[in-house]
Amino acid sequence: MDNSYLLAASGLKFWGWLSIAALLLGLELFLGTQWLLWMASAATIVAIMGIMPLPWDYGLVAEILTFCVISIGLIIITSRNVRPLKDNNINEPTQRLLGKRAEIVSGFELITGGVLTGRVSFEDVVWPADLKLDQGQDFTPLPSQSVEIVEVYEGRLIVKPLNSH
Repeated sequence: MDNSYLLAASGLKFWGWLSIAALLLGLELFLGTQWLLWMASAATIVAIMGIMPLPWDYGLVAEILTFCVISIGLIIITSRNVRPLKDNNINEPTQRLLGKRAEIVSGFELITGGVLTGRVSFEDVVWPADLKLDQGQDFTPLPSQSVEIVEVYEGRLIVKPLNSH
């Protein structure tokens, strides 16, 4: 008896479910919801099951039910165990700098517009910086002195003396 049609059918199952997984994964990339990721994983599992020599024969309805059960199971497991980031500044990484201490690398100089500008180091990265002083505040910035980062503007750190509030 020729079983070549069974091999073709299992290959069709595999590529069909793998195509659904790829489509779901592509949608996930654009939407970023995380839910479609688990559905794509479930479709991949069903695709792999389609080419495995299982002791029972199952049809499309069983495949769809398997896909649904695995999808729901993965979504429930991950929704309980995956927690969102506490610091939700993923699109603005410079916001994590606020309130941190930086060290003055070079003395600050007065430039046009009355701004004191210099360079500071934060976590071994040297940044251009502007010194923000309160009205009437007297502060002489010296190298290796610590300052607080209060703002990030166009790639420049705005800093103030530590004792200023």
